[in-house]
Amino acid sequence: MASTVVDLHKHAEVPAKRLARPLAMVVALAGVVVLLGVLLAPQLFWDRWVYPYYWAPIVADGADTSQGGISEGYNAISTVTYGILLVIAVALLWRLLLWLRLRYGWGFFARLIPFIVCGSLLRVQEDAAQFRLPVGYLVISPIVYVVVGLLTVGLLVASVFCWRYGRRGRPFGLLLGLWTIAALCAVPLLGPLVQPSGFAYHVPPAAFALSGAAGVGGLLWAWSHGRGLQQLTLFGICGSLLLTWSLLPLMVFGLQGGWPGTPLPADLQMHLLEAPNVIALATVATLVLALGVRALAPTHPLGAAMQRPENLLLSFAHFLDASATYRALELFGYGEKHVVPSALIAATGTAAVMFPLKLIVILLVIYVLDVELREELADNPPLMALIRATVLVLGLAPGLRDLGRLALGV
Repeated sequence: MASTVVDLHKHAEVPAKRLARPLAMVVALAGVVVLLGVLLAPQLFWDRWVYPYYWAPIVADGADTSQGGISEGYNAISTVTYGILLVIAVALLWRLLLWLRLRYGWGFFARLIPFIVCGSLLRVQEDAAQFRLPVGYLVISPIVYVVVGLLTVGLLVASVFCWRYGRRGRPFGLLLGLWTIAALCAVPLLGPLVQPSGFAYHVPPAAFALSGAAGVGGLLWAWSHGRGLQQLTLFGICGSLLLTWSLLPLMVFGLQGGWPGTPLPADLQMHLLEAPNVIALATVATLVLALGVRALAPTHPLGAAMQRPENLLLSFAHFLDASATYRALELFGYGEKHVVPSALIAATGTAAVMFPLKLIVILLVIYVLDVELREELADNPPLMALIRATVLVLGLAPGLRDLGRLALGV
């Protein structure tokens, strides 16, 4: 069985290697061209292209006001650009995952969830005025995706590094990996020390110490049970720590009605009960879809695919986004930032159109991955897992962000 896994990885590495190098060169070349263009021809590159379509919406988001008539949110040009960059990032990550040689099952997805939730909670904290500029720019979309993505990849590689060198009895490699993990996990704690003026409120250090002690306790428990550190155990503990550290400030905000000593808008009104409402609505929609497909197509491969845990999670993530958007727009007067959903909502006159839109997306993705390309992707588990994880992030991250904003009234 082990040799079969290795052979499959070797078979998949050929197209991955062919794609990774030219794509990396394209990204590097494009970055150099844009940088030189901004420096040598700013009126053409910056004033007419980079600023109005990419940077001005980010500045408007951070300042909560339009910049020269340009409001926050995405536009058609930025949406296409970010889509292309996402495809390139997926191809490069595919090469990385092949090199790591992991088993990309349900356990891999479960360990990714804390990182996705952490990124969404950081985005909510920016909406709740926890971060002041320029620190706030790091947690504004799409920059927050890059920040959390690099943090996730770094911790994954360092965790696998620790596991492999720990098994081989090489203490130097193990310690190097552990120091890397400690440095990356300490990033959220170093921010308030480096620039305290960039944060509206600091969680008491004792709270972080307790959560850190819990993480160390979990690490020791994992080491003492079974055969020491499992391959993704340390990665999962890192995600849990980051999730805890990003959740603590929002708990303070929700329990105390804002940041202590920081004035908030007089019209701030929390809707904490909307959190269980949105989650319940997304859960019902997921169950209706899964049971409906199973009843309508009991012998079709799609019926069996809808029952898999990773596909149920994917369905719930996108229905969570639809539910939060529907409740926020219909009941509380929020707005939609993305181009396609905004156009559909404007055309139909209701945010309920998000549910059939997400239904189409979910069924299309699951059909392509688990039915149409099932045999082709069976020989390439990393690519299958990466595509599924990307679709999961695109649904769960904005859904949790909308849910957090709605619950806290920001």
